[in-house]
Amino acid sequence: MNTATNVRRAFRIALTLWLTAIATVFFAQDEPAEDVFTHSSRELAFQIPAGFELVGQDRRYLNQEAHEVPRFQRIWRHGFDMVMINVVVVPDAAWQQKTPKQIFADGMSGMLSDPTLKIVSQRSYELDDCAAESVTCFYQGGDGTSQRMDCFLARPNMFIVAYVSSKPSSWDDPASKVFFQSVSLKPKK
Repeated sequence: MNTATNVRRAFRIALTLWLTAIATVFFAQDEPAEDVFTHSSRELAFQIPAGFELVGQDRRYLNQEAHEVPRFQRIWRHGFDMVMINVVVVPDAAWQQKTPKQIFADGMSGMLSDPTLKIVSQRSYELDDCAAESVTCFYQGGDGTSQRMDCFLARPNMFIVAYVSSKPSSWDDPASKVFFQSVSLKPKK
């Protein structure tokens, strides 16, 4: 090989490494810092049912362009059943403009606005002195899914736990029942 070819090859390698470094920095900025999710006075505790394996987790912003509303999601799967845990950090501005009841109602309204969603039951309750809502529902279309989703508001976080299945009325599955019985919001020490 001649010197010009070696110089071009070295330049391409250097350019590739430089672009990779820039992409890494750019995409890291699109992901909220891990410590953003640790500011609540409550910690979500739960037990994943036997046989479920962690298949995915990610941190992102629900409003990606503005880097607002951080969300951390983890998903465990066993066959066609999934357990999903989401922690959404409600922005300070929302807490200054609305009551916790309004914030919770807005969050639930947004989650339940999908036109393919058919709500089977919905009930409000408290979990460890925090507002909570339990929803059993079906997503129609495609293969369809049934799920139970419980949401809890503990400033600054909204915690969302769900058991999702392709089976009808999965909320009656023993694994689903065991999972939801294990859910609590423990005060941080």
